[in-house]
Amino acid sequence: MKYEIGRNLELTREDTLLLLAARTEINEEITSEMTLILQQGIDWDYLLRRSKDHKLTPLLYWNLNSICSDSVPLEIMDKFIAFFEENARKNLILTGELIKILKSFESNQICAINFKGPSLALLAYNNLALREFIDIDILVNHIDIKKVNNLMNQLGYVLESYPEKIDESLYFKTQTEHKFVHKKFGVVIEIHTRLQGHFFNFPIKPHFIYKNERLDTLKINNYELKTFSTENLLILLTIHCARHNWSCISWICDISELIQHHKISWSEVMENASKLGVMRILLITLSLVKDLFGPEFPDEINDLFIDDVVHDINIQIQNRLFRGKHHSLTIFDRTYLDLKKRESMKMGLKDVLCSILKPTYEDFRELPLPSRLFFLYYIIRPFLLIRRL
Repeated sequence: MKYEIGRNLELTREDTLLLLAARTEINEEITSEMTLILQQGIDWDYLLRRSKDHKLTPLLYWNLNSICSDSVPLEIMDKFIAFFEENARKNLILTGELIKILKSFESNQICAINFKGPSLALLAYNNLALREFIDIDILVNHIDIKKVNNLMNQLGYVLESYPEKIDESLYFKTQTEHKFVHKKFGVVIEIHTRLQGHFFNFPIKPHFIYKNERLDTLKINNYELKTFSTENLLILLTIHCARHNWSCISWICDISELIQHHKISWSEVMENASKLGVMRILLITLSLVKDLFGPEFPDEINDLFIDDVVHDINIQIQNRLFRGKHHSLTIFDRTYLDLKKRESMKMGLKDVLCSILKPTYEDFRELPLPSRLFFLYYIIRPFLLIRRL
């Protein structure tokens, strides 16, 4: 029996194999399907390229090696092994840096929450080496950002995105994501002061998501770090997908694995998603998870997938992911998606206006202006954005 993945799409053998292998639990049905595909012949260069594009190479290697390593050409297997070992080494280095930074924050009474990166690799895959991540994301209170900046400098990091001509207070007040790079090792740490990022709007403040009583702890190398509850992490991961227009399959895979390895209170998920105005984003993402990876959802979730807008956006995303168009969104495509992915036109319009008018460090870098002329960025940004896109 053929294992069903994808909807309304004719996938290549390589894309089908990639989806089948992008999971931690492989049953007999999936094993049989993978074996059959390999017997039919594979364009290995294409498969490698696709797995790297979508950050799924560690999982692909892990399952090919354990299930059917004899079917993989030796030169291809050598590439897999080299990539896997380098990714594992990098992830261990990033995890060590995360622990060092969090300990420094703790000793200076700064509350910090890690999400994605090492914590997600362990929560979703139970293995640091099975997920690709290139940086570390940490959420802090906006009132602590200057203190955080000083501590990061002491730890050998520099704020890469800071424009010298703009007043530091003004910069930290208007920006919500701060990219720090280690001067010696090149490690990248992203400090966030706003859960939803720079351009996303919630109808209410999301403080209930990261109250102490709603946080979980995760032990890494005998260190306990704070993480979001599984339900709230699920919502945040769907928002992250939406911010980047669902352009990477590994982000959808993360959610699939998280769902399958943890007991989810779906009533809490839906209640919080509704409060934050991201119910449609949640449904779009979960419908993609179901179509691409096949986990079972309760009836109250399945019944909501019939929404026409959810269905249409789902198909558009799958077409981009599997027909080589995931980098081809025009400014008009993005605007349309921003308007439609929220459950109300008002929220979608707020997101669009914010993305068009609110300046970022890219604008500061492209057109440095003195602090007294900072207000001009709100006028100039649309033109900078059009030129950039």
